[in-house]
Amino acid sequence: MTCVESSSRCFSFLVMLVLLATSVARAEEMVFAEEELPTEAVTPRLDTPKAVLSRKLSYEKRWQADLQGGWLLDEPFYKNQYLAVQATYSWSEASGVGVKYMAFGGGISDYSKQFYNSSSSSPNGAVDFEQAKGPSSGWLAFYERRMMYGKVSVSKHKVMPALLTWGVEAGMMKYGTKQLPLAGGSVGNRFFLGDHFGLALGLHAYFRQLVDPLSANLRTTQTESDFSTTTKLSMALDLSLIYLF
Repeated sequence: MTCVESSSRCFSFLVMLVLLATSVARAEEMVFAEEELPTEAVTPRLDTPKAVLSRKLSYEKRWQADLQGGWLLDEPFYKNQYLAVQATYSWSEASGVGVKYMAFGGGISDYSKQFYNSSSSSPNGAVDFEQAKGPSSGWLAFYERRMMYGKVSVSKHKVMPALLTWGVEAGMMKYGTKQLPLAGGSVGNRFFLGDHFGLALGLHAYFRQLVDPLSANLRTTQTESDFSTTTKLSMALDLSLIYLF
């Protein structure tokens, strides 16, 4: 037997092996008759179906207290941090009303202090923002709407209720002896660590009237009445510790 004949037989044998493997590996298409297919859906059986279908947390006819820390995000001249307490009563799972009181730290911001320090050696006098009054306190009344209720699984055996909320609010804010109005809306996200305690993050947008520190010459001595007011769109962000009674 020549080398050519041996090579030809080996090649033929390899081709047959490839064809055989291809035919074995080819997926076999299976066709079922229409009458053999199921005609109805079957709901899966769960150990605790109420954990999926029922609310883990109810708001109806309950009070909620909030302790908040927040910031006015667009207040450049005065300290923008505030502490707030809030009380809410809900007459249904979706709706509630409440009141909120805010207390600001008072004083000017680091940005204003830079102006004062850089201008203190000027012959025209230092720029003193403390002559105008920043926010010192405020209160709001609001309506809250809980638009989405859900559950967040944080472990195999722990489920946290979570809510998305929106609201409308209006009230007054104090600048020195002046009480000036503000009104706006909010959106928030709320998580409950148990049946009563929870955490929340809220974002607020206000149209607020405020004392304008740039409406008078800050390099000379001014009185509170020398400053006029202006209206601006403001944003606020707050974090809350919640207790649901």
